[in-house]
Amino acid sequence: MITITAAARQQLADILAAQDGTDHCLRLAIAGRGPQGFEYELTLLRLHEKSPTDAVVASDDLTVLIDAASVENLNGATLDYVQQPGGHGFKIDNPNPLWRDPVALRCSASSTPRSTRGGDAWRLRGAARRP
Repeated sequence: MITITAAARQQLADILAAQDGTDHCLRLAIAGRGPQGFEYELTLLRLHEKSPTDAVVASDDLTVLIDAASVENLNGATLDYVQQPGGHGFKIDNPNPLWRDPVALRCSASSTPRSTRGGDAWRLRGAARRP
């Protein structure tokens, strides 16, 4: 399904520990497609707010939900947390093609060159910055 690196796991654990209660989780979804790849949505929510169709990725005390419509396009992806001179945030390395439909592939190739891999860093809203 999806791999969560040690750095991402630690950052998520820190964020979730700062929430009131232990019933919080991260929900990951593909929100759309842009010129640079997939656009992702990372949301903190309580476990009872999960959709019945969400896929659950649980490991140790960390629970990550994957939006049902995004499961196929996130299969094999890696969620990481990166720290760079310009800032820090979550990064998703996604080996899946941006378009699977042959007609869409022809249209996107003829209009503008674009990446077929996600990989932009995304900051989780409300995430505490590490010193």
